[in-house]
Amino acid sequence: MSVSPPGTPTAPPHHPRLIWAIRRGAGDFYDRLGLMALGSAVMMLFPATAVMAGGALRPVADPTAAAIVMFLLGWYGLVSGWGVNILLAHRIAYFLDPGPDAFLDFARTFLWPALKLGTVQLVLTVVMLADAAFFLSRSSLLLKMAGMLMAYLLLLWLMMQLWQWPFLITDEGAVWKAVRKSGLLLLDNPFFTLGAFSVTMTAGALLLLSGIGAVVALGGLGACFVVRAHRELLMKYGVVEDEPEVIEDTGWPSSNEPPRRLNPREYLREPDAGGDAGSQHPPG
Repeated sequence: MSVSPPGTPTAPPHHPRLIWAIRRGAGDFYDRLGLMALGSAVMMLFPATAVMAGGALRPVADPTAAAIVMFLLGWYGLVSGWGVNILLAHRIAYFLDPGPDAFLDFARTFLWPALKLGTVQLVLTVVMLADAAFFLSRSSLLLKMAGMLMAYLLLLWLMMQLWQWPFLITDEGAVWKAVRKSGLLLLDNPFFTLGAFSVTMTAGALLLLSGIGAVVALGGLGACFVVRAHRELLMKYGVVEDEPEVIEDTGWPSSNEPPRRLNPREYLREPDAGGDAGSQHPPG
């Protein structure tokens, strides 16, 4: 246990900011618009291709079996596309300068963990949904109460899934660790998680209804927001630091406007960033 000397200023506790996560997520998406639009298109292309491949089985297979195969192929295609977008959004939010090589990195490092996580999510969701539907359809009051409890647990499980994908990236593909950490994060931040879940579902529904928005923005914009919201929670526990704020020094001011504040990504792109200690200075 370390004790700070008297007079040492301590940083105030970080409070997760949902509105800030929305703004920064939208900013990340716009900053890498071409790359994230490509990621969104890939997320929609994967399940569409999988469904078409499963549809080719209809003439030679039982209709029920063909429908199950189509669903599973579509699900795993969607899971893979969402994982790609989460990886892209993570590299943008953490200033890792993502590029098209991220698609290959995902295939080599995260594809199998993403499929395993998708399987866990699918199995538990189907089981809990079936249990809730069964109990709620019974006439007994006790069974209906059990169904309501199961529906509540299902909602918590769906909210946990919001944080499982960012944890899958930060923990280098550790599926069960991602599931466990998402549960702890939900229990300690239920209202923030509920707000983030509501924003994600509402924006996703609107983009799906728009048609073209689902192709060019659903995966990318959603992933950028989820990663930024996840980063807000990690800052609360000191796992990551808040973004620094630096001021652009352009010499003697030519107007009465204050110096423009650079975001960290612009600061990192400066050719002499870090080289001249006097070229950038903190506000105040």
